[in-house]
Amino acid sequence: MKDQLKSHQAAVVIELECQLADTSQQLLLEVTALRGKLAEMHHDLLNNEKVVRDHVKDDYDKLIRGLFDTVFQLNHRFDEFRYWTL
Repeated sequence: MKDQLKSHQAAVVIELECQLADTSQQLLLEVTALRGKLAEMHHDLLNNEKVVRDHVKDDYDKLIRGLFDTVFQLNHRFDEFRYWTL
C-alpha cells in the first residue's frame, strides 16, 4: 500500500514537472516572439522618425526658399523705389 502511494505520488510529481516544463517552454516561445515583435516595432519607429524628419526638412527648405525669394523681391522693390524717388 505504501509502495503504491509512493508510486502514485511520484507519478503526480512527474506529471506536474512535465506540465511545468511545457508551460515554461510555451512562455519562452511567447517571450521570444514578443522580443521579435518589439525589435520589428523599434525598426518601424526608427524608419517613421526618419520619414518625419525628411518631411520636416523638406517643408523647412521650402519655407526658407520662399522667404529668400520674398526678401529678394522686396529688396528689388526697395531699390526701384529708391531709384524713382531720387
